[in-house]
Amino acid sequence: MPKNGKPSRRQRQMDDRVRLEKERNRLRVELSAREKQAAEAEQLLGNVRSDVAIELRRISTELDETEKSIEIIQEEAIVDLFRDILNSPAQISLMKLLTLDEDTELRWLFPLRYYLHDQVGLRLVGDKHERLMLTPENCDDYTLNEQVSLPCEVQITKRGFAIGDVMLQRPEVTTQIAEDL
Repeated sequence: MPKNGKPSRRQRQMDDRVRLEKERNRLRVELSAREKQAAEAEQLLGNVRSDVAIELRRISTELDETEKSIEIIQEEAIVDLFRDILNSPAQISLMKLLTLDEDTELRWLFPLRYYLHDQVGLRLVGDKHERLMLTPENCDDYTLNEQVSLPCEVQITKRGFAIGDVMLQRPEVTTQIAEDL
C-alpha cells in the first residue's frame, strides 16, 4: 500500500480480480446447482409424463371396455324385452304391427314399425304357410312339435322373430301341410 493510504491502482485491480474471481466461482456453483435442478426437474417431468401416458392408456382402455359393456348390456336388454313380449299376449299385437299393410287405416303406427325394423333390427323370420324341406342341417332353425324322419317337407305355422342375427323365437313348422292356401 502506498504512503497516502490508498491502495495502488495495481492493488485495486488485483483486489477487483480476486473479488470477480470469487463472484465468478460463486456464479458457477449457483449455475451448476440450477442446471442440476433443471435436470432433476426435467427428469421428474419425464417421469410424470410417462406416468400420465400410462394412466391415460389405462383410462382409455377402461373407457373402451366400459363402452363395449354398455353396448352389450343395451343389446341384451333389448333382446330380453322382446323375449318377454314374445312370451306374453302382446306377441299378437307385435306380429300385427310388423305385418301392417301399406293401405291400412293404422298408418300412424308406421313410424313405430320402421323404428323397430330399422333401428332395433326386429324382423319376422319365415312366411306363414311357406313350405320347405327340413333337413339335419336346418332342423335347429325351426321348432317342430312332432316326431319326424329327416328329411321331410314341412310348412311354417307360426313365424319367428329375430333381432339382427339373434333368433328370439324360431318359426314353428308342422308336417301337416295345408293344401288350400
